[in-house]
Amino acid sequence: MSRTYVSTSKIPNAGRGVFAAQDLKKGDVIEFSPVLKIQGNRESVAKDLQNMVYRFHPDQYFVACGHASFYSHANPASAHYLLNPVEQTITLIAARPIAKNEEITISYCSLDGSNDCGICGHSKPSGLFINAQGLWETPCGETGG
Repeated sequence: MSRTYVSTSKIPNAGRGVFAAQDLKKGDVIEFSPVLKIQGNRESVAKDLQNMVYRFHPDQYFVACGHASFYSHANPASAHYLLNPVEQTITLIAARPIAKNEEITISYCSLDGSNDCGICGHSKPSGLFINAQGLWETPCGETGG
C-alpha cells in the first residue's frame, strides 16, 4: 500500500501536492524513488517540467519519478529529502509526525542557506545529497558523514 497520494494542493497556487495516505511518524520513509539525470541544465527540460527538477550541483539536475516531483513547498517543511545522484534515487523522510490526509511538504530553499528559495524568503533547507564517496553534500560543496 502506498503511503502517499497526489491531489489538489491546499497551498495557494501550488497545483497538485502529495498527501499522507496513513499516519506517519517522524523518521518514517515516506517514499523511495528513482531519479533521472537531465543532460544539460534546468532549461533542457520542457517548460512544464522545470518546477519538478531537483538540483545537485549547478551542472547536475534530476527529475524524480513516483510522487517525488509533486511535493509542495513550505518552510518549515514536514519532510526532508535525501538525493543520491550516484545510485540515482531520492528518499523522502518525515521530519515530524504527519497525520493521514495531511499535505506533505519539502523546502525548496538552498541547502547551504546562502540565499532564500525565492518563494517564502526563508533559507532553511530540507534536502541533503549523497556524493560519490557516500557522504552527504550541499550544492556549495560542504560535506559530512
